[in-house]
Amino acid sequence: MTMWVKTLFIFFQLFVCCSMTYGITRYASPLGKDLSGTSVNAPGELRFMVSKLQPGDTLLLLDGQYDLENTVVVNVNATSDKPVVICAVNGAHPILDFRQQPINLNGMKVSGSHIQIKDLTIRYAGKKGIWLEYASYCRLEGLDVYGCCDSGVQLRKGGHNLVVNCDSHDNFDYQADGGNADGFADKQGGGAFAGNTYIGCRAWNNSDDGWDSFQRDTKDGVPTMYLFCVTYHNGPAEFDLTNHSRATGVDSELPCLAGKDLQHFPNGGNPNGFKLGGQGKENKATGEYTRHHTVLMNCLAVGHRKKGFDQNNNAGEMEIAHCLAVDNDINYGFGNPYPCTLHIHHCISLAPKSGNHLLTARETTLSQSENSWNEQHHRDTSVLDGVDIVQLLLAPRQADGQLPVSLLEILRKL
Repeated sequence: MTMWVKTLFIFFQLFVCCSMTYGITRYASPLGKDLSGTSVNAPGELRFMVSKLQPGDTLLLLDGQYDLENTVVVNVNATSDKPVVICAVNGAHPILDFRQQPINLNGMKVSGSHIQIKDLTIRYAGKKGIWLEYASYCRLEGLDVYGCCDSGVQLRKGGHNLVVNCDSHDNFDYQADGGNADGFADKQGGGAFAGNTYIGCRAWNNSDDGWDSFQRDTKDGVPTMYLFCVTYHNGPAEFDLTNHSRATGVDSELPCLAGKDLQHFPNGGNPNGFKLGGQGKENKATGEYTRHHTVLMNCLAVGHRKKGFDQNNNAGEMEIAHCLAVDNDINYGFGNPYPCTLHIHHCISLAPKSGNHLLTARETTLSQSENSWNEQHHRDTSVLDGVDIVQLLLAPRQADGQLPVSLLEILRKL
């Protein structure tokens, strides 16, 4: 995992996801009815327009709230020179609203390759907000996903995907005690797939983890990368659902909700920030372990009741560099008895509730240097002095979708 390999990998991701398209341009609107949708003055219905997409096509969404009860299914095998693009018309802020959708239905389901989805709000899905399964070389950018009854964004059984400047927050699977609704779930799959890359993403106030890679396996392939990503206050002990559009609406008669105190609704999720893999042994006969190779650079984990950065039984190779963990119970927790390799350098740990800056097990192959807890660290630990951490983390993004200026400046200094 040398620096030039990482840089080459990111360049490759950006290249394959940013090529031009040369197909048909269609339009959709909340009340669109046109069967072709090829004119901005005669847009079509969203799900029907999606069903017509072919390699090279672009679907532009006009402004407004799209009230949806069924899953928006995108299934196209496009190519690097003819990707499929689904995005907002310039200056528009389309909202895909699934508050009337039955429980356990996903908002968007994406399969195939070279699909780009950009600048949408996805909210109140009956299960996952947007789910990529058997999807590779896809790009998600500028998405705001919240209020869903499972993970906001999930990727499964695919690789080489790029997730840029996306927010996933306030997702809570109250029908399952809160144990599945991560901000970003890059997990499971039943096999080894190349890693995905996350750049400039934020996860906060989800009922389970910020990022969860449970059962994720890259074996000896491309690692999963997290660059300039932020996770905050995931897995709270309780939620206030009194103003939740689903909990007080279509789901109000569910046994888990009916007659309950919605203002102090208990949550049983895992309160971790970056959960990097794990399951332990995947094959008892051979003794092989789940190995999720990961790289985290310039990332921030704040305010979790358990771990900021969590091994979670991952037996892969993990590199954590120029990262910051603040006010978690354990800031960097790698104490599970599985033979992982951990490279951690130029990191800062502040105010762990348990007093544990870094926790490792004897099975861990550890290399560490220039961290705030090392004797000769020379690290500036004053990066958050005088800063309102919540205001910093949750400030509005810049006009181009990048993280807030003040937050990005701190991450660049790590």
